[in-house]
Amino acid sequence: MSASGAAALVAPQLSSVPSAGLIASLSVRPWIDLTADGTGFAPVLITHPPARRDADTAVAIGQRTLSVARALGAGRGA
Repeated sequence: MSASGAAALVAPQLSSVPSAGLIASLSVRPWIDLTADGTGFAPVLITHPPARRDADTAVAIGQRTLSVARALGAGRGA
C-alpha cells in the first residue's frame, strides 16, 4: 500500500514477441474506407479467439492482445 492507502498498480509482464501459435489463432479483418473528406485509409481489426482453456482468463487474453499490439508498434509504450 502507498502512503495514501491505495494499492500500487503493477503493469503485467508481457512477452515481447507473440508466439507463432498466438499469431496463427488471431482473426484479421482488413478493409478500405474513406474519411468524410474522401481520404482513403485501411483499418485492420484483429481479434483473439474465444477462451478455450481455464488459463484463458480475461487478463491472459488482454496480455496476449497487448503483446501483439506492441509487436505491431501500436501498443501503449511501443
